[in-house]
Amino acid sequence: MTRRVSPAALRRLYEQQRLVPAEIGERVGVSGRTVRTWLQRLGIPLRPQPERRRRHRPPTPAQLRRRYLADGWSIGQLADRYGVSTSTVRRWLQDAGIPRRPPGGRS
Repeated sequence: MTRRVSPAALRRLYEQQRLVPAEIGERVGVSGRTVRTWLQRLGIPLRPQPERRRRHRPPTPAQLRRRYLADGWSIGQLADRYGVSTSTVRRWLQDAGIPRRPPGGRS
C-alpha cells in the first residue's frame, strides 16, 4: 500500500535525514527508483550513488549450507560477505534446496 508523501516530507527524509531512495521507498511502499523520480521532478539534486561493491565468487551449496545452517549466519551477513543483495542470497538458498529459517531467529 502506497502512502502519499508531501514534497516537504520527501525533502526532509532525503536531505536532512540523509536516507537513500530505497530506504524512503520502504517507508512509503514504493521502489527506490520511484523515489528517485519524485526527487528529480521536485528538482532535488541527487547525491552520487556509492560505487558498487566488488562481488565475490558465489558460494557453493555446501558453503551456503555450512554458513547458514551450521554457523547460523543471517541472510544479511551472507549478502555482505559476498557483495550481493539479500534477494540474491534467498535465491541461492532456494536453488540449493536449503530451507529458510523464520525471520529474526536462528534454529
